[in-house]
Amino acid sequence: MITKKNVNKLQNAVIKENAANLVGAVKLYNALFANGADLKSICKALEIPAEYAVKVAALAKDKKRLVAVCSQMLPKVDDTFVKFALYSKVYKDTNADKEKGVEAKTADWCAENVVYGSEYKSFGFTTAESLETKKSTKWLIKENGEYKATYVAVKIKSYSIRTVAKCVSEYLAHESNQQ
Repeated sequence: MITKKNVNKLQNAVIKENAANLVGAVKLYNALFANGADLKSICKALEIPAEYAVKVAALAKDKKRLVAVCSQMLPKVDDTFVKFALYSKVYKDTNADKEKGVEAKTADWCAENVVYGSEYKSFGFTTAESLETKKSTKWLIKENGEYKATYVAVKIKSYSIRTVAKCVSEYLAHESNQQ
């Protein structure tokens, strides 16, 4: 007898396996976007020129090229793809800080998650910049009138179709790829 629990286990395992690395996410993107005819009908419904469907489908069909595009677009510390995780959040109103503030992460959390290296490349068509030392990490600070949030570079552990889609959008819209 087929049980809901085992069906869920199977589905979750397949999803997790495909999200574990960039190649798996590219395979999923390929399954959704490689059919140019489907994309053209969607473009028509959205009143978008059909050339968008042609470009997206062509890139989606070429998995090796798509992996290379994503590798070029994604942010990295040395050769490790990164995203930014909230490290701490300090509110300027000290009363709010106690209620809503985020404590700085522990040394153990940093040892497990933070990516260290000698250079950082941000998302998109950018050039890598040197970090302070050979074993530094990249920090981002976002501040507004209410709080100051600090983010740190951590390894991407799960790749999504949206991650691949963001790379494709940036790549295709870049002036070097306009014809």
